[in-house]
Amino acid sequence: VGWPHQTQPYQIYQYYEMSMGLYLHLLMFQAFDTKRSDFWQQFVHHIVTLFLITLSWISNFVRLGSLVLLVHDISDVPLEVAKVINYMKHNPKHARWASPGADIVFGLFAVIFIVSRLGIYPYFILYNTLFVAKRAVEYHIDLPHPPIYFIMNAMLLVLQALHIFWSYLILKMVYKVLILKKLEDIRSDDEDEWDEDTRDDKKDK
Repeated sequence: VGWPHQTQPYQIYQYYEMSMGLYLHLLMFQAFDTKRSDFWQQFVHHIVTLFLITLSWISNFVRLGSLVLLVHDISDVPLEVAKVINYMKHNPKHARWASPGADIVFGLFAVIFIVSRLGIYPYFILYNTLFVAKRAVEYHIDLPHPPIYFIMNAMLLVLQALHIFWSYLILKMVYKVLILKKLEDIRSDDEDEWDEDTRDDKKDK
């Protein structure tokens, strides 16, 4: 309502600025981080996200953009907490509670990720950008097929495809936790680290 003449609270613009800085950082330092099997998916995700932040800022789709950012950020908190707790299990003082604690927090992350990105994102955000926003853009720009509509929706659909891919990986990790009782990052390509963890497990037994 009221697009494109919408004003937003200053905190929303701050949120945009911090998100832009975060994804620029992730993009620039990805090459120096641990090599993962989903390296290129992450690369595409960062590029698309930066373009979406920029385009939504320029076209004043900030309300929509902030919702997209929120849906993506909401699952990051339990993920990072699960990683920290998982690292703590290597300390004998915390091993007793850290291992089940990491499993519980990771399960919470999996639920939040799948609900937010395979439920909320397509049902509430994609639906509105594909159908509701099109009418608003055509009315104000007076074009039957405005380019900004197709460009932004194409990028949002790319994100949805990545959500499906990562949900598949998460479900594989859930299987490992529930069936194999081992929480590892299945994206890791570092075979030496995997072998070292396996040897440690054998020693413990």
